[in-house]
Amino acid sequence: MSASVPPPGQHDDLEAAKPPLSPADKPAPERRSPFRRLLPPKFPDQPTFREFFRRSWLDILTQLLCTLAALLIYLFAEPLLPRHFPLYRGVETSPWGLKHGKPVLKEYISTTVSAVVSFVVPLAVIAILGAWRVRSFWDTNSAYVPSAVCTGDDKKLREAQMSFPSGHSCAAFAGFGFLALYLNAKFGVFAHREGVVNEDRNVEETESGKTEGGEGVVRRTHHWKLIMFVAPLLVTALIAASKVRDGWHHPIDVVAGALIGSAFALMAYKMVYRGVWHQDKNHLATE
Repeated sequence: MSASVPPPGQHDDLEAAKPPLSPADKPAPERRSPFRRLLPPKFPDQPTFREFFRRSWLDILTQLLCTLAALLIYLFAEPLLPRHFPLYRGVETSPWGLKHGKPVLKEYISTTVSAVVSFVVPLAVIAILGAWRVRSFWDTNSAYVPSAVCTGDDKKLREAQMSFPSGHSCAAFAGFGFLALYLNAKFGVFAHREGVVNEDRNVEETESGKTEGGEGVVRRTHHWKLIMFVAPLLVTALIAASKVRDGWHHPIDVVAGALIGSAFALMAYKMVYRGVWHQDKNHLATE
């Protein structure tokens, strides 16, 4: 004997006829301790560690190998262009000595501090925005994925021959440059205004972004967004300028490092997001 099947549409009518749940029958909301409330919420699309590693292991391995190669080159490779200095009595007071004989000064911003700031600060800002505003694991993951003449210290002499280009400037412009592009995309700092029909500022903007009485989109960028966009670039300028001020780099070293870092910031952003400046797609991750 087969069970009877209700005709199409009758099941929906039965569901609609059910009385609403009383407050006692509703499932209790998840209780979170005060400590758990301080933690950022989970991403709605957060994968398991195994799934994340399966999709990203090659990129992680590539980054580790590049870091290892850079460390080995820094520790064991000799400078490509060794400098030779004249040595004779009175060289320190000669025109050549007065021009090139600079004392070793202490760094205003050390290499360790520069590296940590250039990496950790952008990483922290992107993590906070990703957890509380963007709410997408893969979008945030895309944003993560940017050393006396003949009797002197050998280490200091070797360090002095690695002036060009400035690694501090390169790292700062790469890290904070990427952060500036990320903030521009997520907050629409340079959002386009296309097809504006009504320029009356007294016309209220609807929730959809359309003006009442016109089909154009009116977007007003608040001034604080420009300050937010410029702030990372100001940090890079201060780090780069400090290397000239403390005598560790020439201006051309800093400029070259800034160009290299900026180029890598642009390439890295374009690689993981669908655009760089176009506001319709520069906030969308490629994956």
